[in-house]
Amino acid sequence: MKTALIIAGMILVGVIGVGTWWTVQLQPLIPKSTNEVTVVVPKSQAAVLTLSELENKKIIKSALAARIYLRAKGWSQKMQNGTFVVSPGQTLPQVLSILMQAPKDVWITIPEGWRREQIAERFANELTGSGFVASEFLAQTINLEGRLFPDTYLVPRYATAADIVKIMTITFAKRVPEISKETLTLASLVEREGKTSEDRPIIAGILTNRLNADWPLQVDATVQFAKGNWEPISNTKFPSIYNTYQHLGLPPSPICSPGLAAINAALNPSKTNYFYYLHDNKGMAHYGVTLAEHNANIDKYLNH
Repeated sequence: MKTALIIAGMILVGVIGVGTWWTVQLQPLIPKSTNEVTVVVPKSQAAVLTLSELENKKIIKSALAARIYLRAKGWSQKMQNGTFVVSPGQTLPQVLSILMQAPKDVWITIPEGWRREQIAERFANELTGSGFVASEFLAQTINLEGRLFPDTYLVPRYATAADIVKIMTITFAKRVPEISKETLTLASLVEREGKTSEDRPIIAGILTNRLNADWPLQVDATVQFAKGNWEPISNTKFPSIYNTYQHLGLPPSPICSPGLAAINAALNPSKTNYFYYLHDNKGMAHYGVTLAEHNANIDKYLNH
């Protein structure tokens, strides 16, 4: 009986201890503090890393307690990414509640190879209710195709078209070495025609060989750009100065925003004797020196 009472007493003390610990963890780290701390949560960052950052920045008392709280509330998968402003004067529930809400800034990814219209649509969708107007963005970027650097951006939720143009062009200037309009245009073709880091320099070299030989480039992506979409083409006679089946040389300007791999390929094209290339159904590139070799590749890799 005495042993049972001792055990019961120990359990009671333990329960009281845990309850006291839990109550303390819910309280502000620094009561009455008005200091504000900006927390940036990267895209797809695990909740456990965010909570550790909150503890390391001395915003909450315990990442462990925060994890328990999130699990109890069923919030573990509901934390947002972006920029948040919190304070050590807030309780743990208050801090975590802020991380469940729409952030001040949002992460927006612009993939390599997108055109201005696609970029405008992405920002318009992601910045709903903000000052961003797609038509204004398109009007301000008429001469900036290719210089809107593809990247993942942390953007203020209320950014305007002018703000986005400034962010993207500044990033381009920082990330891209000095490059001529012609080379950037070539890079945009390579971006659309290449699929891997291995084939892009070779394709850049093939297009350079065609230019040097006064051949038409015959790049499908230029016709797609002229038509305003990336659908497979059935008519190479679409009337446009961008149509490289009908006009010699490079198009007058880039057809998309190339990434660094395509830009580096255009700056350093591989020197080969190839004049032809194609990609099979698995995305593998195959090259040919002569039209006969190219036709053989078509029969071998596409016509079966």
